[in-house]
Amino acid sequence: MLRSRFASVSAASLVALIGVAVSANAAVDPNGSFSFSTPGPNTVNGPSISSSTTSLTLGNGFPEMLVTSFVDPYLGKLNNFCSAGGSGCIASHPPGFLIPNFSFVELSESTFPVSASPTAIAEHVTVGTDFGQLGGNAEIDFDFTSVRTTQLLPTTASDAGLLSFDFLGGTFASNNTGQYNLGQSASMTINCTQSSLGGTIACNGTIATPRQLAQDVPEPASLVLLGSALFGLGVLRRRLWFAPVSL
Repeated sequence: MLRSRFASVSAASLVALIGVAVSANAAVDPNGSFSFSTPGPNTVNGPSISSSTTSLTLGNGFPEMLVTSFVDPYLGKLNNFCSAGGSGCIASHPPGFLIPNFSFVELSESTFPVSASPTAIAEHVTVGTDFGQLGGNAEIDFDFTSVRTTQLLPTTASDAGLLSFDFLGGTFASNNTGQYNLGQSASMTINCTQSSLGGTIACNGTIATPRQLAQDVPEPASLVLLGSALFGLGVLRRRLWFAPVSL
């Protein structure tokens, strides 16, 4: 397990965080966005991202991912996953216990299909902090039911490749400290880049709850239909405007 492999934090900070993790405050609605990274190796079914890519595997099936940064405030409210100021957090916001470059992210499935259509999955994501023998682990968990590829740009001799994924049907599923209310909507995105043909694929992701509506963009087909409808309304308006008036 990767929980014991991270950089150390000061004893005073650890004791304070343990106190936050085990306190018996009333549960609150989770609100926050945080990013994570995976060191790899990350691979596709081929040496490079291409139009024939059908799958991505993070960390060769065993990704060791770290929480790296936060958005605070998030959706106009304090990010209550923040354990301390820094890395995007204004300050500590109870009951937050996530520590940048120390807290871990684990995926139950790390191979994803490359498809513009949503594909059913059963992805369980655990995010937490290992407080050691004194406090144990404090964890939050998310479930996602499908994934779709939102962008694929092939790697070429002159241009970097890109793969982007959006995880759908997200739910804030559980919390072992009992300090967050469950059932909130959640989103997860993963973006991967490859700077050269056959080169290293670097991936990072973002988890947020509640899910940001701005991410729920219309499908390309919907945009085409919307554009056609607006064009039709414009033509109709011009015909009515310039039609002769009968007296």
